[in-house]
Formats: sequence, C-alpha cells, structure tokens
Amino acid sequence: MTDYYGACKTAFMAKARTITPYIKHDWQVTDDDTDANRGADCFMIFRPGPAPIEQYLTKKIIKVDWHLIFDMQIRYKTYKTSWNLFEAFRTAILNKFVFTDDPFLSTVPFIEDVRVLANEEPGQKPPDAATPAWLGQTMTAIITQKIVRI
Repeated sequence: MTDYYGACKTAFMAKARTITPYIKHDWQVTDDDTDANRGADCFMIFRPGPAPIEQYLTKKIIKVDWHLIFDMQIRYKTYKTSWNLFEAFRTAILNKFVFTDDPFLSTVPFIEDVRVLANEEPGQKPPDAATPAWLGQTMTAIITQKIVRI
C-alpha cells in the first residue's frame, strides 16, 4: 500500500532543507526534537498532523488535504536579534512554499496546492521564563493532492 502522507512529508521536508541561509544542516528540518540540541539557530520540527480531509471527486479520484504540523523555532539570543531572525525565517518559509511560482513538491505526483498557516501567535519557550531559550510558532502545511484509486 502506498504511503501518500509519508511521501508528502518527505518531499516537503526535503524542499524546506533548501531554505538558505537559515537551514545549513539537514538535521535542522527534522521529526526528532532532540536535534534542537545540536546547536543551530533555526529549526523546523515536524510531528504528525490530523487525519486528512477527503473529498471524493469520482469513485476513482479522491482529493486529500494532508496536514503537516511543524514548530518553527529560533534559538533566543536577544529580544531584537531573535525576533528579527524569526520574521526573516518565517518569511523565507512562506516564500519557499506559498509566494512562489513553484509551490509544488517535485517528487510527489498530483499535488494541486501547498498552503502554510499558523493558528496561534508566535511566542517564547518556555512561555513564563524571563529569558526564553526559544522563540517559535506552530505552523501547519496543508498539501492538497489528488489520489487515483486503481
């Protein structure tokens, strides 16, 4: 059986690893939160999203919205420096996937759209610390794919 979600996640993460100069190592785009201990300043840490929303176009064609959830995290240095880096990194993510002539994932067939949104405000982690360790925001990539059933 084909793992459509896994293929979309792998392709999205591979494309995210090309966001330079913020991503310098493959382990900065990861599904292992312990990679954040390795010392870089910018991370995209993935975890599974909700079950897909499906729409049956015909008996053989299904349109699926895959949800990839990731925490965009910036290692805290100073207030101004860290928030400036946060804004620049978030802009680079949006430019790579949303504001582009190529929003698709090259290794995954029948991708119709890729959207990135955030349902919560950015904040510091831990939230109650006088000097946080991280600034971050949880974001969701929604990848719309047509799947042809055989």
